[in-house]
Amino acid sequence: QVFRRKFSTRDIEATREKCDERLQRKSPQNLVAYCDEHGVRYPDTEDEMRAGELLRALYNLVNTHFAQEATSLTDGETDPWAAIYRLLDITGDAFAPFDKLYDRPFVVAGTLGQSYEDLEARVSGILTRFLDARGLTSAAETIDFLTTYLNEVLAVDFAPRPAADFASYFRAYTEQNHRQCCYSAFRGKATDWMKSEVPSEKMLVQQFSNRLVGGAKGDPKRQICPVCREQFYLERMFFRSAGSKGMYLHFFPEQSVPAAYLDTLRRTLQNLAQQADPDTFFLPTEISLVDEKAEATTLQLWAQKARGFSIPKRSEAVGNTITLSVCPGVDVTNDGERLLSCVEIGVRLSQFLGLKCLVSEAPIPSLGPQQFGEFYIDTLPSALQGFFGDRNLQSGETARLLTRYTALRIVDREVRTGYDSVAWDLARALGATPLQIFAVAGRALERKMRGGKATAPEVLANRIRARLVNTLEILVNGGTAMADEDSVSARLKTMAQLAAEQTIRGSSFKRNSLLDPVSLAFDRLRRKSTPLDLESVQAATSQAIFNRLERLADVNYKPGAPKHAKVSQFVTVFYELLMRNYGGNLARFLGDEKTVKEAYLFYLNAALQKRREERAAKGEPDDTMTDEDQN
Repeated sequence: QVFRRKFSTRDIEATREKCDERLQRKSPQNLVAYCDEHGVRYPDTEDEMRAGELLRALYNLVNTHFAQEATSLTDGETDPWAAIYRLLDITGDAFAPFDKLYDRPFVVAGTLGQSYEDLEARVSGILTRFLDARGLTSAAETIDFLTTYLNEVLAVDFAPRPAADFASYFRAYTEQNHRQCCYSAFRGKATDWMKSEVPSEKMLVQQFSNRLVGGAKGDPKRQICPVCREQFYLERMFFRSAGSKGMYLHFFPEQSVPAAYLDTLRRTLQNLAQQADPDTFFLPTEISLVDEKAEATTLQLWAQKARGFSIPKRSEAVGNTITLSVCPGVDVTNDGERLLSCVEIGVRLSQFLGLKCLVSEAPIPSLGPQQFGEFYIDTLPSALQGFFGDRNLQSGETARLLTRYTALRIVDREVRTGYDSVAWDLARALGATPLQIFAVAGRALERKMRGGKATAPEVLANRIRARLVNTLEILVNGGTAMADEDSVSARLKTMAQLAAEQTIRGSSFKRNSLLDPVSLAFDRLRRKSTPLDLESVQAATSQAIFNRLERLADVNYKPGAPKHAKVSQFVTVFYELLMRNYGGNLARFLGDEKTVKEAYLFYLNAALQKRREERAAKGEPDDTMTDEDQN
């Protein structure tokens, strides 16, 4: 975005003064005298300053990414600026005193005197030459490193054994100083390794790093050759450690699948493997996770380094089985959270590829395709029984699980703070009580509102709750939006509809005010004395709620008998919840008070939103928002 950079007259003068200061540290002349003597010029227009920024970007690219290509195109020039001078057909001796990064690009641009558009065309041509040279270099380096390694180190008894060329290894070691493989004597090119890729926590930096150049700042960087890297990959696959563990997806083609389809699938996987870096994982993007309108024939993948499934470059098939390894992420240490992430990838790939899938911790499948339905989870922890339902899923059950995953990601995206996912908390909440997931989502949403910058967090939270009700019901009801009419959620929905239509709430639309009738009902139950039966407490609760509504009402619109009847109906449904869904167990009902309130709040916000839409369709004013709520 260099062309968007703006330079005011003050900016140009300030950079010129700084350049003059830095030049006088290396030269006895000031900037004006030096430029006059050597025939160079500092830019004095905005267009020339942008041209200087473009040259600085070119220098950074050559210095960081295209050093080898620049050297090959300039007959061995190793200095980035010397290579740039050759490529621009200029002599660079006069630019030596200027700082390489801060001043020299601008002096070169001013001396060239070309417009930004002309210089941009020349730079684009130079970069094209770099890319072409890189393509030739890559093509020359595509020889399999295993073949090279075996030719160097493998000795067969019945063949003449060549003498070890120690001098060649020593030359390779000295020529690649600070970049050699720190774990073997392989002469091939070594690459950086990240801390998360080191296979053992016992391998310390001091044991597994290269020394830095004398006086260099920063920490040592691990360098590893491809042979050792493959070795450590195998160790991570077959030797379990105390750190994060991966899983495997075993895909079984159906007998009726055409051979042409399997051949196309094989070529697709091979293309992904050839295009990817050795340590690249593929993960479905967030758009493909939550977009229900996405076509079934497409799957958007994100290539990254932390988590996802890896495409093997060599065959990992046993019989007619395709096996892919899955990395849940270095930050995932919980077995349930790891399984939740891996199964999601397996379900989506299974549906996309049209193959049976078995998810297991073992690299070899424990069952054959005839021994399970469409999808099988080898190890299922009790905390996720409520989310998955069963480990052996048939065709319809797999589709419902995929719908449930989509709903889980939608809720997680709405209530999480930043990238701090709560998907694991939401999923395991389904194994507790049917409404626990409402409480988890509600608490996460409150944290998000407290840490956010919304001008009206209460209003925003209410709208998010209204949007998420149907999605949460899909999670509660096992992949469908339909619930039993006598279920807990159905009764809470009835109460919410009565409250929205009859204004059974406090004086505002804030959280505590909306929950006021339910809080009063729970408070009466909590203070119930032994002589009183539940019928008496229920009647007293209805009267108490009506009295509070009467006190809050306008003097000209006092509630009457119809409103009292609706309040009684509201309380009756509340007590049906206690008697029929909780079996009259008062202690358990009071223990779930927060969960019931949170679920009721979600349903109430959805009912209020529906009322707003209905009144808007009729052209009536919105009576579900007050000035107090908007401020």
